Amino acid sequence: MTTKVNSRGRCARTGLFIALWSVALLSQVAPFAEPQPIHPARVADAILFAEKYAPVLAERPLLIEGTVEMRQPIAASKIIFAPGSRLVVSLGESSSSPDIFLLAKKIQVNPGEPALLTWKRSQARELMPTSHTNAAPGAPGASEGGNGGTGAPGAQGIDGYPGLDAPSLVMFVGEIVGGTLYIDLRGQDGGPGGQGQTGGVGGIGGPGRSAVSSIFDCRAAGGTGGKGGDGGRGGKGGAGGRGGVGGSLVLIGEEGSVERSQRLLKPQLAGGGGGLPGAPGRGGQAGPGGYPGQVSGFCGGGSPGLSGTAGTEGEIGETVQQGEAGTFLVTSLVSRQINRIFRDN
Repeated sequence: MTTKVNSRGRCARTGLFIALWSVALLSQVAPFAEPQPIHPARVADAILFAEKYAPVLAERPLLIEGTVEMRQPIAASKIIFAPGSRLVVSLGESSSSPDIFLLAKKIQVNPGEPALLTWKRSQARELMPTSHTNAAPGAPGASEGGNGGTGAPGAQGIDGYPGLDAPSLVMFVGEIVGGTLYIDLRGQDGGPGGQGQTGGVGGIGGPGRSAVSSIFDCRAAGGTGGKGGDGGRGGKGGAGGRGGVGGSLVLIGEEGSVERSQRLLKPQLAGGGGGLPGAPGRGGQAGPGGYPGQVSGFCGGGSPGLSGTAGTEGEIGETVQQGEAGTFLVTSLVSRQINRIFRDN
């Protein structure tokens, strides 16, 4: 019989802490990473974990159809990927490991549309940060006919959320057969930067001096209102969030078959792209001119003040580089070691 897992069903397992090794990762720039050797001594801890989970391998083959989400670790005697299927693995909230561990005697990719194994990303980090309110307005004219103050410049937009670093995937597999299996461990793209703050509105000009009239004539006509303040300059957009680091793929298999298995894998381990730069903030509105001086007796009123000048737009935010890429690491074990691990399964 086969354990069938599709988009209507979800399988979850508890997290697994993997203390595997320290190794310098080689950056990959190709769309699909090329395999690199790893010293067999580095896989000693991986063998211990494989021996721990081998006795509890699911007896029934695990069939992946459609889009399926599962928690790591994944352990089954046989995993079958239907054409075009998509397995999304999450670490789980309780997991203390930054890695995904997969253990199977055999992985079979049925012919047809290629299958995909990837990790669950955080959609919240793809959102634009909340923008600021407008900057402070300019002060009103302090005296009769005084000019309004310039609006405050807008603050820089909030930097985009950084993309999550992709986990590494440790595949302890006896053999892989069939079609192509794409492994997507690309780092998450950084989020877009927030828009710069809008500049403050220019302050209103002071009112014109009121007219002064006697009982016989006009002593002084009404004054002109003060000029409105200029709008503040818009803030610079926030920088895009940095791209997450690409995960590494570690394939451990039986000597003789691991070379065939690795040819069926298409690992995508690039770092996430930097987020889009934030848009510039808008310039603040021009301040209105002051009110004209009031009419009095024989005297006419003054003229309204001139409006200020609208603030200039800010600068676009800075761009950031994508995250570093992961590495495809491969090693093989002799048949005796593989048989010892899977001896009772």
